[in-house]
Amino acid sequence: MSPVVSILISLATLIIGALLGFTYRKNVSEAKIGRSEEYAKELLEDATRKAEEKKKETILAAKEEVLRLKTDLDKEIHDRRAEQQRNERRVAQREETLDKKLDNLEKREERMNQKSEEIQLRLNEATELRDKQAGELERVAGITADEATQIIISRVQKEAYHDAAATVREIEQKA
Repeated sequence: MSPVVSILISLATLIIGALLGFTYRKNVSEAKIGRSEEYAKELLEDATRKAEEKKKETILAAKEEVLRLKTDLDKEIHDRRAEQQRNERRVAQREETLDKKLDNLEKREERMNQKSEEIQLRLNEATELRDKQAGELERVAGITADEATQIIISRVQKEAYHDAAATVREIEQKA
């Protein structure tokens, strides 16, 4: 074998070895890149899945919080309405009580006014009757009320003088 052929075979072997090495290295690099891409894809999918789970958890927690707040608010509204209804009932009862008291006072005032009118009417009737009787008495007696008063005063004075004189005589007799 000639040295040229040996060199050519060596060169061809070297070129084939280099090509095989290059191809092997390229395949290994592509495999590493493929594995890296696959790993990156898995990481991205895992991160996306975890983010979706976290998002779902956050949304669920937010929904639960909203539901809790709504329940609390509904309870507070219910309690306030119940308190308002109790207050309205108390006010209505107080109004009813005050209305009854006012009605009673009005009835009492009306009765008192009626009694006052009756008393005034009777007083007027009594005054009228007294005046009639005094007039009739003056007509029957033939003297006026002033004259009758003077007669009574005169009689009382005479009786007083008579009684005084009798008392003086008794004292003198005893003395």
